[in-house]
Amino acid sequence: MMNRQLERYWKIGLLIGFILFCSDLSAQNISGGFGKNRVQYKNFEWFFYSAENFDIYFYQGGEDYAKAAAEFLEVEFDKLTDILGYAPYAKTKIFLYNSVADLQQSNIGVNDETFAVGGKTNFIKLQVEVAYPGTMLGFKEELLHQISRMLIKDMMFGGSLTDMFQNTYLLSLPEWFIEGAAMYVTNGWSIEMDDFMRDFQQKNGRFKKLNKYSYDQAGLIGQSIWNYIVVKYGRSNISNILNLTRIIRNEENSIASTLGVPFKTFLSDWQNYYLNANTTIEGEYRSPEEGSFITHRKKDKDFTTVSISPDGKHLSYVINDNGKYRVFVKNLETGKSTRVMTGGYRMINQDVDLKVPMLNWVDNVTLGIVDVKYGLYEYVQYDILGKSLIRRPLERFSQVHNIAFNGNGKLAVISGDINGQNDLYLVSLTRNALRRLTNDVWDDITPSFLPGTDAIVFSSNRPTDSLKSASKTLKDLPSHYNLFLYDLDTTKNVVVRLTNNISSNYLPKPLDTYNILYLSDQKGIINLYRYNREDSIYSQVSNFNTSIKSYDVDPASKTLTAIMLNDGVDKIYKSEGFDYRTPTFTRQTLRQDVQQARFLTQRLGERKAAQQQIVDSVKTEKAEQIQKEAEKKSVLNDPALAGIPDLIDTENYQFDNDVIKQRSESSSFLSNFRGVERKSKILGPVPYEPRFSANNVTTSFVIDPLRKFGMLLETRMNDMTEDHHFYGGALAIANLRQGDIFGEYQFLKYRVDFKMRYDRKVIRRESNGNNQLEAANQKYVLNTYTLGASLPLSVYTRIAFQPFFSTTRFLELDYRTLSTSPPSFPTDISTSYAGFKSEIVFDNTISHGTNIIEGTRAKVAFNLSQNLGSTAQSFNNIEVDVRHYQKIYRELIFATRFMYGRFFGNDGKTYVLGGMDNWLFNRTDTTGQRDPILPMYGVDNSDILFLRYVTNLRGFNYNKLNGNNVLLFNAELRFPVVRFFHRGPISSNFLRNLQFTSFYDLGSAWTGASPFNENNNVNTITYKVPGSPFQAVIRNSKSAWLASYGFGVRTYLLGYYIKLDMAYPIEDYEVQKRRFYLTLGFDF
Repeated sequence: MMNRQLERYWKIGLLIGFILFCSDLSAQNISGGFGKNRVQYKNFEWFFYSAENFDIYFYQGGEDYAKAAAEFLEVEFDKLTDILGYAPYAKTKIFLYNSVADLQQSNIGVNDETFAVGGKTNFIKLQVEVAYPGTMLGFKEELLHQISRMLIKDMMFGGSLTDMFQNTYLLSLPEWFIEGAAMYVTNGWSIEMDDFMRDFQQKNGRFKKLNKYSYDQAGLIGQSIWNYIVVKYGRSNISNILNLTRIIRNEENSIASTLGVPFKTFLSDWQNYYLNANTTIEGEYRSPEEGSFITHRKKDKDFTTVSISPDGKHLSYVINDNGKYRVFVKNLETGKSTRVMTGGYRMINQDVDLKVPMLNWVDNVTLGIVDVKYGLYEYVQYDILGKSLIRRPLERFSQVHNIAFNGNGKLAVISGDINGQNDLYLVSLTRNALRRLTNDVWDDITPSFLPGTDAIVFSSNRPTDSLKSASKTLKDLPSHYNLFLYDLDTTKNVVVRLTNNISSNYLPKPLDTYNILYLSDQKGIINLYRYNREDSIYSQVSNFNTSIKSYDVDPASKTLTAIMLNDGVDKIYKSEGFDYRTPTFTRQTLRQDVQQARFLTQRLGERKAAQQQIVDSVKTEKAEQIQKEAEKKSVLNDPALAGIPDLIDTENYQFDNDVIKQRSESSSFLSNFRGVERKSKILGPVPYEPRFSANNVTTSFVIDPLRKFGMLLETRMNDMTEDHHFYGGALAIANLRQGDIFGEYQFLKYRVDFKMRYDRKVIRRESNGNNQLEAANQKYVLNTYTLGASLPLSVYTRIAFQPFFSTTRFLELDYRTLSTSPPSFPTDISTSYAGFKSEIVFDNTISHGTNIIEGTRAKVAFNLSQNLGSTAQSFNNIEVDVRHYQKIYRELIFATRFMYGRFFGNDGKTYVLGGMDNWLFNRTDTTGQRDPILPMYGVDNSDILFLRYVTNLRGFNYNKLNGNNVLLFNAELRFPVVRFFHRGPISSNFLRNLQFTSFYDLGSAWTGASPFNENNNVNTITYKVPGSPFQAVIRNSKSAWLASYGFGVRTYLLGYYIKLDMAYPIEDYEVQKRRFYLTLGFDF
């Protein structure tokens, strides 16, 4: 009775585990045969420009970007390498995309593996991807950031093959160090970093543990550290610290040794510097009131856009969860928020375009939305009364920056890109007509209609009020924006300049015909300013202590909504009765003082250099003239020339005007040539041709359950766009008589992904049994040829269909058979199969480190194998594998897995349950003459080629149970003890990956009645004498379920990931003697 109760509890527990898995299936994915996808909605035909240090790749619509980037980066290359103190050994490949939406379709990195069992060396490639962000200034920053980060990583982890191997295992650097350096080289002392430091220190005081921060926060912290080093100790120390870090592999010691200050003292001085800077302006700026923020779910962090309806009754906003966005409309009278639209996908290791979707109200009840769907921009109108969506494509635009509507809602103005150039466009919503308003190289952004007029106010970095086309290099583009007014009714090719200063003024919001609110960084913090068209005077009207990122205002109710950084996250601030007419005055931040001082110093330096160049030119010309006069006098006074007639008296000679002009111009040219900078020659455009290189090489040990110890050699090759992948390898078993060979080619360029694969498996079975039947020497060979096509439904989900053809061969090699002629039974048997495999795969997991995974993986697969010689040997198979990794706290992970498999058909094959993958010193149970593993003399057991070993079931040997069906449940609590308690960088690979686990395994394998049935094949034995009408059925108390629990430890040792587990097996409801397992590998 007790046994049945325990068995019932096990069934209930297994059912609950399965339900928990299915409840989380909507957000997860798998690992052997799992992986994520990239979805191609466009066909990219690549070309490239070749320069001295860079190859710039582009496709249709990006040629202007590419040429500008090539010219700009060649000029900046010497500056970057000088700052970093490092130059790469080869050219850098840069792939340019016309938008972030296009970049998200790239295959680069799609097959990156987070970790391998061991022996894996990744090759650092000088290759980056850059998406055009919508403005040329933003494009320039993105180029510098990606190139800087790539150079720093190549400096730290690249170099020779030996360096790559050593740094893979010996060098571990925190995010703030590398990302912070790249951000500082790109932006210097940026407003975003200044805001972050001010906000954090006001809310939290000092940073207690520098390395506990990650992602964006880590980058900003690192940027502030590098900025402090430059301000306090000088720019040359950047390269000194980086080079010393590469040598000694410790960033803290590098900083301390280079600066001559203990690292703890340095950190204290760094924090004091920013604390003191903020103290001087603390009384002049204010924080938003805590109760004035619009709250949402706690985990939502990225509020990206806000917009108030013209009547002030509704507020629309966007919440972006790493690429998956939701648009909400909040009724400001009732306080109720309604989700009106969702889109996008949560991106993993990919860029996210946070400006998508864009919002603006057409009228009081109609919301205009611009988003991206299937890689293309579209305009969506949402009616809040009818709750309906109307979609309209914006096919001509490769990028949309902003959208605004006029008073009657019939016209819209768009800041966007067509053919690689950002301009303003007027769109008729009724006729679907498009008119280009500007056509030049300048950035024209954040347009808005002026109420009661046919004028548009916008922001631009154009230096003049002319709309004529101008040629300007990326390097020479002004870095500040001002406000301009464009009259739609004018016939003049000019705009009216409203502001004219060296700060950035943008996002104008007209309050009425004459007053315009806008954002400006004039004082070092982005605040609101008001411009009056009547007196042309602007004034500051807000004094928040962190920058406003987006805002909107309702002039009638004086309601202001703004997105600002508060306590480390962006929040929506709402203020009623905002006074935008009363000016406020604040002091500049320390950052702004430093920036202006550098600007003035640079201008003075440029002026002095220009003046010195003129002086040097005059001195050079004068020196050359004196030298020539001396040479002439020495020639004329030469005694050898005495008596020669017709000599010219240079003292009395009169120069002709044209001769004077020629000589003057010649001298000026030679003088100026010395000061001209040599321009790098840019070749192209040239069509891209795939060139393949090795991505990584892996050598690792494999312990095969049947063939024992072996060595696996794998390599992966791909072209630069990773549209083509070659993957191959070989498994050599220690006796060199058996092994595997495999090779695969993948073509991923288009919407549907294709692959071809070849597998060859050789098994040699030699046995000295107790009798003649058990003694055997046999060889089995399986060759499989597969063609496959898969359709990615999203970055997480795909469906695949893979037809295959396979052959098996059985060879009897026993001497008794070979010495007999003719043999008493067939010794060489070949069989052919044809069929297909179809599967659906889901994977949204994120790796936070070795064997530290968060998310879900799932796979459902169906396999049909039709024997071409006899249908009696055909079989089918279905499998379900679901794994969920739940983050509990920090890196503490609770991992669970549910797996079910079934062979069916005329000749169903066998699942073998028990043991662990890559089990050193493994053991295998045998179950008599009907054992699927046991070789038998004269018997073709080719089924052994299709055996499926199912692990982990710790506490038991391989083949503890076998059958046509298998069911397995695993649960593990993974505790990376050192990483959990120590937030700093851990130089030791052993300690950094040290992980303690506790686990519980439960499973069963059977043929016939399932273990859920009281009369199953384990506890029921049937005896029947042939020819007798009677049979005996005997039931025992054995349980059909095997279980175990225990503890384990895993880490890297000698470059390989080692797992040591201590398991207590439970069989027939009794806990057995503990067992130890030493294995290689990850996960389950």
